[in-house]
Amino acid sequence: MEDMKMNFKKLLVVAFVASVLFVPVCFAGRSDVGTSGAVFLKVPVGSRPSALGEAYAGVADDVNAIFFNPGGTSNLEKLEFSAMYYSWFQSVKYSAISAAYPVKGVGTFGLGILNLGVDNIEKRTADTTAADSLFSAGDFDYIVNYSRAFGSLLSAGVNLKYITQKIDTYSANTMGADI
Repeated sequence: MEDMKMNFKKLLVVAFVASVLFVPVCFAGRSDVGTSGAVFLKVPVGSRPSALGEAYAGVADDVNAIFFNPGGTSNLEKLEFSAMYYSWFQSVKYSAISAAYPVKGVGTFGLGILNLGVDNIEKRTADTTAADSLFSAGDFDYIVNYSRAFGSLLSAGVNLKYITQKIDTYSANTMGADI
């Protein structure tokens, strides 16, 4: 019982320090920052989370938790893998793949990749019927996940993300984290 109290106290200290260090950074900047970039991250991932109307963070207990609640992967008892693919209108393709593996006494480690892509977009520089050329657009989100249970009622996790977007000759990259 003393070990559990000590672990909980350590977790509270880590959570407090993380919130003091990272929360001001998250809210810094202009009010319109983040309102139009990386919109592909809002597309639902997984059949169960989609069926629940994306109200999945509280019940996240499988590998899809990587995309909704990083701490949810701590509930896994064995290796889990998930893959999905959407083929939408106008050649828009969306895919997701994830895997998580629990290591007894250490925590759960996971990886996830999201991709949204469109090929053969016609490029025009004037009002003509013939396209000047073709180009493509693609978005990726690479996720590394770690989570751990602290007793039966508390778990915590973190996702580290590398997000990249490209359209024609323009591209943007960023990093992010989910706690």
